[in-house]
Parts: sequence; C-alpha cells; structure tokens
Amino acid sequence: FSLQASNDPVKVTSIRLTNIGSIQAGYLQNLKLMNGSTQIGSTVSLDNNVATFDLSSNPLLLASGQTVTLSLYTDITGGVGRTFQFSIQQASDVSAVDSMYNVGIGATANTGSFPFNFYNVSVNQGGLVSSRDTNSPSTNVVAGNTNQVLAKFDVLASGDSIKFTAMSFGVSGLTAGTINNFRVTDQNGTQIGTTQTSVTTSTAVNYSSLNYIIQANTTNVLNVYGDTPSTATCNVQVTLNSTNTTAQSYTTFVSATPTQVQGYSLTILASTSNLTA
Repeated sequence: FSLQASNDPVKVTSIRLTNIGSIQAGYLQNLKLMNGSTQIGSTVSLDNNVATFDLSSNPLLLASGQTVTLSLYTDITGGVGRTFQFSIQQASDVSAVDSMYNVGIGATANTGSFPFNFYNVSVNQGGLVSSRDTNSPSTNVVAGNTNQVLAKFDVLASGDSIKFTAMSFGVSGLTAGTINNFRVTDQNGTQIGTTQTSVTTSTAVNYSSLNYIIQANTTNVLNVYGDTPSTATCNVQVTLNSTNTTAQSYTTFVSATPTQVQGYSLTILASTSNLTA
C-alpha cells in the first residue's frame, strides 16, 4: 500500500493494520513492515488481530508530494483453508505529524473511504517433503552387530501438520542372511510401528494403523535400525517408499504423499576383531 505527503512534509509515527480474515492470529508470526528493502519499526505479533508498528523513535519521513510504497511480510505457520486480509480501518490508524506546523494529522483515503481493505489471501494446503538426512550412514557396517543405523530420512510437514496412517520401507541388496530386529524411531525416540524380527532382501516393511503426526513446518528425522547378519558379506539399502505410505493434512484431510527416498547402499563387512587369552 502507498502513503503520500500531499502538501507539507510529514513524519509518520504509527501504522495500525487489522487482520479481518478467518485465520487464527497465532498462525501469522513475525510481521514486518518494509519500505523497499528497509524495515521500518520493529517486528511485531498480532494483538487481538491488530499489528501496530510504532515508528515514534524513528519516524518515516515523507517530503512534500513524496509517495512511498510499503509492504507487509509475515511467517505463515498454519491455517490451511483459512484466509487473511489486512485493513486500515480508520483514518487514525495512520498517525503522522505535519513537519512544518508540528501538528498531528490523520490519513485520508485517496479513493473511496475507510475501511481500506487489502487483498484477501487464501492459505493453501501443505505437503510432505522427504529427503535423505545428511547424517545417514554412507560407509560400511559390521556383520553381526546389533542396533546398527541403516538409514536416516528427513520428513518435513510443510504448511500444515501431517498425520501418517501407514508407512512403508523397502530393504534391498541382501544376498545372504537377514536383517533382524528392524525398527524405526524418530529423533525423539518415538518408535513407529512394531519391531520386525526378520527382514530379507526385496522385502517391504509395512506399518499400518498408525497415528503418527508431524507438526506443521517441522522436520522429523526417521532413523532405521537393524541387527546385521553375522556371516553375510554383501550390501544392504533401505528405502522410504511412497507406495503403501499414506498420510493426510491434519486440517483438511487431503492426502499427502512423500517422495520415495533411498538411503545409501551399505557394505556389510565381516568383523576382524579377535579376542585371545
């Protein structure tokens, strides 16, 4: 939106913007008012759906006839299916001082009248973004070891909380033996599904009847563990499958499908450790 000093130079000391949309105030965070690339005033939160930018310590200065275009920025942390729309409700929402006469003045609408409503914006549904975690193991694992980390996957719930009702992992590369005690936990130690006692190559480990929720705009790390076979010298690779993995937006119930992601192919090496007496 634009402000113009019509006659004398003006010092703008305060701007109040009211959200008249349906989104909950808590989903709009870190509101900033920008004059081009320069922030004016402090970063604020909504108070009863009102963002107040106090510029009294560093007023916005407009020369006679000068026009500035201001932009409002915010972090949207939720509110899928809702809208936000900001408004200058009345003339006193823009406080200014005539620099020549040092008297307070209010704003007048260039066209129409107050309230002056800006665009109504809809918050679209979120989605899932999956990727291999940077700390996913990429080298060798030792045969016969228990509780080995086989893969790590990052899953981001973008825009809305996501609920998983089923999750599927593929295991490939094993030419001998099995992966025992196959289990999946997140970064908080919460186990997803049950421990699978024995998994062979080309096996899909499917967990159903889940109620696993990743909060909006949060990345959870899925850690895959297993006991490696004691005699095998081969590879093992774990995949987060898109097939048989089902999830949905926690707000709109719209389906969200993760991208299929592969962990690294790990070589299972025979242990060279010996204990002699």
